[in-house]
Amino acid sequence: MTNDEALRIGRKAIEDARKRVGDNPERLIEEIEKSCTGDTLAGQAFSITGNLILESIQETKH
Repeated sequence: MTNDEALRIGRKAIEDARKRVGDNPERLIEEIEKSCTGDTLAGQAFSITGNLILESIQETKH
């Protein structure tokens, strides 16, 4: 999976979760966790996306 694919899949998962539970942060995180548990592709996408975010943060601090 490419970084672009991971970002696209992750964004779609978040949009879908927001449609189901709204903007409540706690419920949104729970819903995203459920989607990652049931969908290994979404779990992989969030793993890649998390690494990209960490790399981005580290690059801006140095």
